[in-house]
Amino acid sequence: GKRIIDELIKFSKVNYSFDLHLSGYRMAPNRCNTNENNLLIFVRNSRSFSFLLIDIDWPDNFGDEKFTIERKLAIPPQLVIIIDNVSYKTNVLEMENDIKSRYDNVVKVIRLKNKSQFDTNFVKVEFNSPKARDDILNKGYMTIDYIKHDVKEYLPQASILICSNCMGLGHFCNQCKQTNATCKVCSEQVKDVSTHQCQGVVKCLHCGGAHHSNDLKCMSLKNGLPKKEKNDTKIENDIKAAQLSNGRLDGELKHQVKVIEQLFIPVLDDIMTVLTELNIKDGRAIDADFRSRSGLWKSELKAYWDKRLKL
Repeated sequence: GKRIIDELIKFSKVNYSFDLHLSGYRMAPNRCNTNENNLLIFVRNSRSFSFLLIDIDWPDNFGDEKFTIERKLAIPPQLVIIIDNVSYKTNVLEMENDIKSRYDNVVKVIRLKNKSQFDTNFVKVEFNSPKARDDILNKGYMTIDYIKHDVKEYLPQASILICSNCMGLGHFCNQCKQTNATCKVCSEQVKDVSTHQCQGVVKCLHCGGAHHSNDLKCMSLKNGLPKKEKNDTKIENDIKAAQLSNGRLDGELKHQVKVIEQLFIPVLDDIMTVLTELNIKDGRAIDADFRSRSGLWKSELKAYWDKRLKL
């Protein structure tokens, strides 16, 4: 595995002048044929992820081993932005098509859901290029269907990296410095977990509680996570506020529709009537096509207004 990784890093540097930064790798024999292995690669930053994601001319083998590349499109947070205040009535598929027509390197557009799996007014946009994402984030907005939408950084819930060898935090098993392995059930250190005869007495290595040492519900593990940043908390609060105000916003929108129907449409009719009268001189129309064009203008204005109301 290490020889393949070394050749991969060298290949990236020599052929593409790119410094590929990896945080680790792991051999995984799952779902493989005889004499085959999966090599899972973990990158250190979004630029390295983006480099491996794009289609380039890879060699036929690394370390005298033939290989195929399988990309699991799970875009990391470093390549994601959040769009604020997207109407619940907005069709996300149409929104995605419009975004892809205006911006490069967009992979997918997804409406976020809350814990109850209800839609929120936050939309996630995934990119395959850190530069494209950062440029939009620095600008602070995206133009979608001729409307500017504020954007912000995506801050997902923090996850915990637990070593499968020592049950410690923050590193992979191939980076572990502990010689013996730790049983996740009883927390006892043994030479070989596969031959370990565990007595089944469940004891967490981190807190001593009656659960496995890699149980993500362990309070000691949770306390080991970094505290939430202000922006992270703000996003969560914004989502909750949006959910609570959904009914109020719908009520306000209906009220605005009634006001427009009662005021704007009659005024539009009056304007067209006055213009039609001004178009007549000495019993003849100055512009013979005015009446047909005025009807077209009115229809277009109504269509435009209806479209705005649906946003």
